[in-house]
Amino acid sequence: MEISSTRKHLAGKSLDEVADFMAGVTAGSGNDQAAKAEFLRRQTEFQRQATEAAIQTASETQRYTRYMFWSVVILAASSLLSFGVSLAAYLNATSPKLPVQEVKIVDPVVIAPPATSNMAVERDAAKARRPSP
Repeated sequence: MEISSTRKHLAGKSLDEVADFMAGVTAGSGNDQAAKAEFLRRQTEFQRQATEAAIQTASETQRYTRYMFWSVVILAASSLLSFGVSLAAYLNATSPKLPVQEVKIVDPVVIAPPATSNMAVERDAAKARRPSP
């Protein structure tokens, strides 16, 4: 009974106070064992907390790694797209151009205006004025 009540008494003390208590007791006594039990209990609790923190850190690292992976994939895709556009622009600039065909201007054809009734009358009058052979 004495060891458990001593350990419960030490549970509310700081780690320094437990160490001071342990230093003042006889090695192998009940109080010494209670102090060692309190140290082990606290050590176990700290290890449990450290394990939980390590698990949470691993989970966050996994999530962060997933985001980094997808950002690299998107970066690679945009780089490929940019390369494709640059290649197309280069090929367009360096490809041989089709020669421009010259347009040959042919002698213009003069189209006479349609004959009107006055023109027909004048033509007939001109024929009548000519002497007949």
